[in-house]
Amino acid sequence: MKTKLSVNLAMIAAVVALAASGSSVQADPFAFLGTVHAGDQLQLKYNGEENVPTAGNFLYGVEYVTSIFDLTTQKTVWAEGLGGQGQIAGFFNNYLTNPPTGSPPNVNFTFTGGDTQLFYNPTVVHNVVGSMGTNAAPDANGTYVVPGSTLWADFKGIPGIISGDPNVTLNSTATSATSPLTGTGDGYVQLIGGTFASYVGLGAKGFLQSDFAAPSTTPGSDWPASNHDPVTVTPATFVPEPSSLALMSLGMISLLGLSRKIRRRKDVVA
Repeated sequence: MKTKLSVNLAMIAAVVALAASGSSVQADPFAFLGTVHAGDQLQLKYNGEENVPTAGNFLYGVEYVTSIFDLTTQKTVWAEGLGGQGQIAGFFNNYLTNPPTGSPPNVNFTFTGGDTQLFYNPTVVHNVVGSMGTNAAPDANGTYVVPGSTLWADFKGIPGIISGDPNVTLNSTATSATSPLTGTGDGYVQLIGGTFASYVGLGAKGFLQSDFAAPSTTPGSDWPASNHDPVTVTPATFVPEPSSLALMSLGMISLLGLSRKIRRRKDVVA
């Protein structure tokens, strides 16, 4: 009887364990250089280069993460090349440029849409534009695939940066009073895929901040603007998938049924 009871308990434990690991989030191939607790707010610091778009065209560019700072513990938990780590680099695209507003030298640009895909590469690639940009090709789903790399974070632009505006995902102000032209941009993004979700959860939201400088203001020229500064990611609340919920429910029902059987046996013995 004890053997049968042990088998039943083992089966229930296996079902519950399967439910707990039933998420589609893939394990992350890179490692933090310190302890990152669930719920910690993380800041991704980056550098990049982008084009100079005109109204009706798309803002696009390349970028790489230089370090990751844990705002909760106030510690740097990852840095490019440190402790044998590789590089996190990728692309942003599909930010549709709206007609500018304001009068020179200060001009405001807004954008709608947008997506960013970052890849973890075990090897540090210093020439991001040449090595990452030219070797990447979109797969059937439009996702950029970098040879030897793993999709680490897939972000999409979401509205909310301008109160009451349901469309604008990125808001930017530039001034030609400086040489080169300089400006700032702010926007929101949401994590929709990639192994970074194993830390912050699918649906985690990020606040994008950018300072940029553009020696050339010629639209369509290759990478005339440089940008940097952080994306602050606030973890999402994990919600089990329906299949995971079903498995967990099955495990709990089985455990409840087994508990009743044990009570009945005790009553019979008594």
